[in-house]
Amino acid sequence: MGLDASREDDDECTIEPSDISTLAEASPAIDLSEIREILRARRLRGNFIGKKIFADPAWDILLSLLTSEIASVEMPVTALCEAAAVPPTTALRWIQQMTDWGLLIRREDPFDKRRAFIALAPETSQSLRRYFHTIRARPI
Repeated sequence: MGLDASREDDDECTIEPSDISTLAEASPAIDLSEIREILRARRLRGNFIGKKIFADPAWDILLSLLTSEIASVEMPVTALCEAAAVPPTTALRWIQQMTDWGLLIRREDPFDKRRAFIALAPETSQSLRRYFHTIRARPI
């Protein structure tokens, strides 16, 4: 089953930091440098043609979260907003929508209630890993 933004299951999904490495082991292997290179190339093209034309916060959010998952690093909301390369209000709107769709999981920081972490939902992570595995096996 792939990603489906119209899913009806609104059950709250939680993921603990210790679950991230287990999830990564159960999905196709992805090279961290590969994802970082894609993100770098996405930013670089804006320097030549114009940044506004390439704004794609949903994809940037997914790639940034996949990078943090592979590196076993938690992603605070504020850092994710910066990674989206759009105004913070736009990034927050996308994060909320993607969380509502079940693509992302939000976890409050147990030590600082002003901060929250965002992670990929398990199905989202697996779908992204399958996507990269597929394009690697059959280059575009």
